[in-house]
Amino acid sequence: MQEKEIKSIIKGYYKHLSFITFETIKGFSKNFDVTKNIIIKNYEIIDFLYKNYNSVIGVLGHYGNWEWAGLAAGKMLNFKTIIFYKPLSNKVIDKYLIKLRSKTGCKLVSIYETNKVFEKYYLQKSFFVMVADQSPSNLKKVVWVNFLNKNTPCIYGPEFYAIKYNLPIIYVRIYRLTKGKYQISFDIISLEPQKEKPHYITQKFFQLLENDIIKDPSQWLWSHKRWKHLKN
Repeated sequence: MQEKEIKSIIKGYYKHLSFITFETIKGFSKNFDVTKNIIIKNYEIIDFLYKNYNSVIGVLGHYGNWEWAGLAAGKMLNFKTIIFYKPLSNKVIDKYLIKLRSKTGCKLVSIYETNKVFEKYYLQKSFFVMVADQSPSNLKKVVWVNFLNKNTPCIYGPEFYAIKYNLPIIYVRIYRLTKGKYQISFDIISLEPQKEKPHYITQKFFQLLENDIIKDPSQWLWSHKRWKHLKN
């Protein structure tokens, strides 16, 4: 990659970061209606899953505006939307952000309660949202994937719960079309996870995310220290 191209990506990324910072604040405002800023390209996939399955796992990365994706899911999907997140150490701010992020009806749940929540809701027409491109904290429970030409440790959680409860798992893409306007689309990763080869689900997710990053690298959150751990 040429230096000129690298500088262009860096410039585009910081522009994107300023967009999502402003948009996130705007999204939390009382009168903001996310449905005016989001279009769903292939909702027929959601209809199919709702009619034929108890619940679904939606997995996504820090791409586009994932905060607006959460707000949109709570308002635009037939399913009960459950979003897993990592709690902040400041409990006052954490409680405040939960209130803002759940204003469209979705349920925010700590990642430390994942197992309990799946057990409680997986038969109740739930859409489990899992952001899964962070650098894992426990290297004993990872899948190593060739991601953006690096041997990368990847979170195994979405695949684990998809297999455990045999829930269909889909890739959720939220892509900026123009300033303040996004498109959400879905790709089916697996309808029968228990029949897939080991690690196929995790590898497929990162392949789909990588394709989006290559298409428009500026829309991925490069500053979230993805490669804290590498394997030779």
